[in-house]
Amino acid sequence: MFAAMVEAALLEFGEPALEERLEGCVRKMLGWYLGDGIYGDGEFFHFDYYNSFVIQPMLLDALAVLKKHDARFEPAHAGV
Repeated sequence: MFAAMVEAALLEFGEPALEERLEGCVRKMLGWYLGDGIYGDGEFFHFDYYNSFVIQPMLLDALAVLKKHDARFEPAHAGV
């Protein structure tokens, strides 16, 4: 998520960004979603404070930037 945040900042500031790095990180994190608001942090699950202090806030920030710059990341129910 740290690399995704750098790319999100570049995109937000109008600079060239490696979108595959940003999207790849977001897609990987969504793939590690375990349910009930908990994300794994790799192949082997380690439950620690990264879920609440790092993963979720960074994921939300990265998704907000992606949503602003790419309509594919709009929620399916937007505007309903």
